[in-house]
Amino acid sequence: MFVPKCVLSRSPWNSVTNECDRDCIIMTIYGEIRTLAFTRPGYKAWIDIESPSRAYDDIAFYKGNFYAVDAHGEVFACRIDDNQKVVAKAVAPRPEGTEDLIKKYIVESAGDLLLVLRVRGGHYYSIQDEFNNVDSEDDIEDDDALENEYEEEVEEEEEEEEEINDNSYVTIGFTVLKLKRSTQAGSKYKYKYEKVDNLGDRALFVGDNSSVSLSASSLNGCKANCIYFTDDNIELYEETLNGGGYDMGVFSMKDGTFDKHYPESFSYYSTPLWFI
Repeated sequence: MFVPKCVLSRSPWNSVTNECDRDCIIMTIYGEIRTLAFTRPGYKAWIDIESPSRAYDDIAFYKGNFYAVDAHGEVFACRIDDNQKVVAKAVAPRPEGTEDLIKKYIVESAGDLLLVLRVRGGHYYSIQDEFNNVDSEDDIEDDDALENEYEEEVEEEEEEEEEINDNSYVTIGFTVLKLKRSTQAGSKYKYKYEKVDNLGDRALFVGDNSSVSLSASSLNGCKANCIYFTDDNIELYEETLNGGGYDMGVFSMKDGTFDKHYPESFSYYSTPLWFI
């Protein structure tokens, strides 16, 4: 079973009794279509969560509930009650202008719930943009035009074969949004978004782990008001010359610049992980 994300509601180990804490809840995103499920210590199986969406990107535990964001950017809340069927309920809309290709993370930070949008560019995303901008009504051309276009495409393919693009994707920016209680009458959503320009003393860590926010002043060498990110774009690892693991760095919320935090960690099948 493919499990890209797994989050705990609390530590599963009780240090006082030295026993497993059965009140701990584990939620996961699993499978090729990335659906939600949960379990507890002692359970013999995972329990699927009923949801109107699929393709979830990230999950977080916040103030007694689990929150999940899907590939479209819509946020769902899940309250685990063993006596009732668990259903994921939409609580925040898809952010305006958000595309499915933009990676989404959800993270609790200093008492707030943040939605982090990671924008990538590069060869692969340029191709996707060109594909999405094609108007099918403009595809009717005469035979000569089609033949010329075919010859041009063949020449371009030959050039691409000679020069392998080892940077088919690269992170080019982040946007951070805070979920804020909505007061709009008649809205089906509990929250709306407020843009965050400054994280203060916090540093966010995103990637293939569960997303984390920490006080930068408590970590030696950690930069405040920054987003630390690893290369979690595993679907495109095989599109690169040496494998994925190169798209990592530190993004400054202050001036939008990038810095390195670790050398490349090349692989075709394993993503870099945070150990904090």
